[in-house]
Amino acid sequence: MLGGSLNTPADRAVGRSLTDRLPVLVPLARAHRAFSRHAVAAMLRQGIRQFVDLGSGLPTVEHVHHVAQAEHPQARVVYVDHDPDTVAQAELLLRDNPFAAAVRADLRQPLTLLDAVVRTGLLDVTEPTGLLAVDVLHLVPDREDPAGLLRRYERLLAPGSCLALSHCLAGAAATLVQQRLGELAHTGALFPRTRAALRAWLASFTLLDPGLADLPWPDSAPPPDEPDSALAVCALALVGSAGQRPARPAADENPVCPAGRRSTVRAMSSPPPAGTIRPATPEDATALAEIHVASWQAAYAGHLPDGFLRNLSVADRQRSWQQWLAATDQASSVLVAEADEHVVAGFAAIGPSRDDNAAPGTGELRSIYLHPKHWGRGLGRLLHDQAIEALRQRRFRQATLWVLASNTRARRFYETAGWAVDGATRTDTSRDGTVLFDEVRYWRDLPPESV
Repeated sequence: MLGGSLNTPADRAVGRSLTDRLPVLVPLARAHRAFSRHAVAAMLRQGIRQFVDLGSGLPTVEHVHHVAQAEHPQARVVYVDHDPDTVAQAELLLRDNPFAAAVRADLRQPLTLLDAVVRTGLLDVTEPTGLLAVDVLHLVPDREDPAGLLRRYERLLAPGSCLALSHCLAGAAATLVQQRLGELAHTGALFPRTRAALRAWLASFTLLDPGLADLPWPDSAPPPDEPDSALAVCALALVGSAGQRPARPAADENPVCPAGRRSTVRAMSSPPPAGTIRPATPEDATALAEIHVASWQAAYAGHLPDGFLRNLSVADRQRSWQQWLAATDQASSVLVAEADEHVVAGFAAIGPSRDDNAAPGTGELRSIYLHPKHWGRGLGRLLHDQAIEALRQRRFRQATLWVLASNTRARRFYETAGWAVDGATRTDTSRDGTVLFDEVRYWRDLPPESV
């Protein structure tokens, strides 16, 4: 339907049977692809340099990497499809492109999918990402909760990330398409949605102009003769508030790796964020409790049970923090990050390792938490660096930390900062004993700062 020669006789036979019954599918498919090109160009203008394409099919005919790398040759693109044959052929097509890859994953499993994407070495989850859900979510039935899937992707992506969505629109034309597809046993079902439903899906995003718009029709394709003639709609939407925009990539991004694939980890030496670090005081207990609860509810959504996260109590945390800050000794410490206007935005806790098998001289980075509204502004890096320096000043020679095994975003943050998995794992429990946490341990050396 999109042209090109990378298809099999069986593909062409299926395509002919579809277009014979539904000629409109050709211009509709091309309109979805045209929107994809427009979306990638718009994301590049927003400063985004890494892309994930859900349900991508074969990466041919002006696909994402063609558009992105024509403008920025080192833009990174990961195509995701659930069909093993499609992924295998895509890998062959991309084998000479060090900044593009294809993985097999199910878009209905966001954590597993993003983990597979990260393992390609092409995605840094601490950076804004362009997520394309073009011509795909109308294949997901309501029982699979496509709206909930979008919310999970939104929570997993860095602020400043951008979603491109195109979706078939409910109406008489879509009903006809459904009927014709139902007559063809080898095609999947279609689940069009109303404009109101799709607007509700995007309620937590920041829509870019012109909002939820009709998918453009090519000149050669007259629209169906009905009051709402559009067969599909499209939208671009930012993750996070409208004021949060991705920074331009550092000039030294993508150093060559020994394996030949280029690294996508940006050095943690970007310009310092607006903020200061200071020791915590007992007066900070309320702010720390609020940050603790808000960051858990945002960062662990999809990792821990919803009911457990909803029931987290700021009052309980406040009492714990008051006791902790009153009892903290010289070897342990809590650092507070203040954003502009002295607003407490986050904290880091350090101290001696609490592990029974810890070697002498081992410290522990016990936690770093930021209020979600301050994510993506560099304060996490600032807290981390100050916490490492505090461990050095206490003459620890190495340090460990524990992180939720499924928390890919946090794990990439620490790996970017020089931490490495040391092979230790554990299962921890919540305070009330009702929730289990599978965790992995990271380690890093703490060499003295050179003079």
